[in-house]
Amino acid sequence: MSMQKGARYERELVNNLREDDWFAMRLAASGAGADAELPDIIGANEGSIYVIELKFTSSNRISVKRDKLQGLKWLASQMGATPLIAARFSGDTSFYFYPPGFCKQNEKSVTVGKDDRERAMRLGE
Repeated sequence: MSMQKGARYERELVNNLREDDWFAMRLAASGAGADAELPDIIGANEGSIYVIELKFTSSNRISVKRDKLQGLKWLASQMGATPLIAARFSGDTSFYFYPPGFCKQNEKSVTVGKDDRERAMRLGE
């Protein structure tokens, strides 16, 4: 996902969450080579905190590198938060949320596909 397109979808997700009375914040430096692994978005609602890595794809699958996922999990543990991978598929205006354990894993990355949308968590709807 290009940085410009990624930022647009991150802002859209933050706005969706805020419209549903969530605290939501985009971390603009998350993909810009920051020293720490930062999530794209932090969201909180009714005592639950989520650190979210958002991916958009025009194909049938998104993937997150394992080192990025490990950083997300570490940060979540430090904050008492739940790590989530958010997916947005081309032609679909919804965001889908997956706990890392739900995703298919290999040595380099975790993946989730369009066919997994029915089993995704929903936030802010």
